[in-house]
Amino acid sequence: MFDNDSDPLPCPADRECLIPHLPETLDACWNRSRESLQRIRDVLSKEVPTEVVTIYVCGSMGRMEQLPGSDCDLIIVTIDDIPPESDQGRAIHAEIWKRLEPLGLIRPKPNGIFSETVTWGQLINPDTRGQVDEDQFVYGKRIQLLLDSQPVYHEDHFVRLQREVLQRFQRGCDLPEQQWLGLLNEVIRYWKALGVRSLWLDDRSVAEWRYINLKFRHSRNLLIFGFLMLLGEASRRQNDSLNLLHSGLTLTPLERVCRFAKPDPTKQLTARYAHFLQIMADEEFVCRLRDVGNPEQKCAEFVMLDANATEFVHTFTEILHSQSETWPLEFRHELLL
Repeated sequence: MFDNDSDPLPCPADRECLIPHLPETLDACWNRSRESLQRIRDVLSKEVPTEVVTIYVCGSMGRMEQLPGSDCDLIIVTIDDIPPESDQGRAIHAEIWKRLEPLGLIRPKPNGIFSETVTWGQLINPDTRGQVDEDQFVYGKRIQLLLDSQPVYHEDHFVRLQREVLQRFQRGCDLPEQQWLGLLNEVIRYWKALGVRSLWLDDRSVAEWRYINLKFRHSRNLLIFGFLMLLGEASRRQNDSLNLLHSGLTLTPLERVCRFAKPDPTKQLTARYAHFLQIMADEEFVCRLRDVGNPEQKCAEFVMLDANATEFVHTFTEILHSQSETWPLEFRHELLL
């Protein structure tokens, strides 16, 4: 199933899930995501502005985990002559979404990273490496490109963009095992930024804290865990680490874990994740969870998934500890510190 390390698989929307005995909830999410992605592709197959190089979807739909209340995290990549803040950049963003309106997709928040376009040059720019105050909208789009994205327009350009972004992070070190340490630290930085946000949300909104906290401990952790598994395996390759890493980007986060981990713990992980998605698929439950009129931090709805989240993270940390024993010492040190 995962025999060939170097040949990339079709993107998830064009194939079945590679995890055997997929729980019914995950299978339903996969099919829902595939239908939505195909509808988006159909719309974008006609007369997209020539300045658009590629378009990709990330988030739950990119992970093949679309729930009834999931929004569509769409990223529009343009040529370098069209800055996101320009009138033309804004017009392109508005036009693409106007075309997609008949599909009834839920749009992301209007002030987040999905609210504007990005240029190809911004995503691959080597001058921003190590720049802590880089534009967060560009930074977020670049990291999401590697974590959970799928193309919906110009797949060939999307694949090339992913490779060029990987090459941006690849360090020309004497020791091959050190070449991905920069990318490792950038992904950890992104992960911790999400964690800090979820931790302090209760100061502003207990209701949003409940919702975001549960998502962070399930889907956001899995998002990072899956990439860490892929990155750890690539770091121990002497010759073809870039190819392994690039080909692994066509796997969903859960598939990335299952590709390298032993069957028994991955079955537990998959079952707990399916339980999370099954409950979150209930829109009435989500409404109660996000009820701003309920001041209780750990309300009954939160408690329903709190223990599941704890066991989910515990299972993965055990998988990560076991698998990382085969990874280079330098990589393990960076991961721990």
